[in-house]
Amino acid sequence: MNRIIIIASIIIASLVFLSPHWLRADDDAEQPKTKVATATVLPEKFVFTFPIDNIEREWKWGVNPAHHCEYSWMVTVKNNLATYQFGFSYFNPDAFPQSGTFDKLLKTGQANVWRLEADGNGASYVDGVRVNCDSKGNALRITINNEKWVKKLFGRAPKTVRFETSGAQLKASKVDVNVEYTTDSRK
Repeated sequence: MNRIIIIASIIIASLVFLSPHWLRADDDAEQPKTKVATATVLPEKFVFTFPIDNIEREWKWGVNPAHHCEYSWMVTVKNNLATYQFGFSYFNPDAFPQSGTFDKLLKTGQANVWRLEADGNGASYVDGVRVNCDSKGNALRITINNEKWVKKLFGRAPKTVRFETSGAQLKASKVDVNVEYTTDSRK
């Protein structure tokens, strides 16, 4: 009887050890999978995450006519004086089809801050603010590490920001996301 228990234990341990990586629970710790957008504000930076469906797929860009926006993930923040928008976009400069990973798409596009006109009919580029865009797990992470801009945009602690997705290659959406204010730098 003890031999059967020992053999069964060895078989189970072998199956767990040799199982494909997609069956192991510890892989989830490496690549957090979330379907929830997050907005986190710390004293020195703010971090926003857009969940991206099927981020591991082959991404295509440059497939629409030149000068069309193909991908845009933007966060809109209103303060008392102005409305700002920041994030990632890819405007097709020359209709030259390309493809690759999501990270390659991020390297090909642009990350900017825009001040939106009060009448809603335009925007002006804000110079001197670095917007970092990268992938984390199955999400696009947008970070601005700038204490001055934290105070400027979040000094009055708005409760929500708007996440907007648009572009010829994406389904358009707008969703308000609650802002989490924290001092925990692990965020």
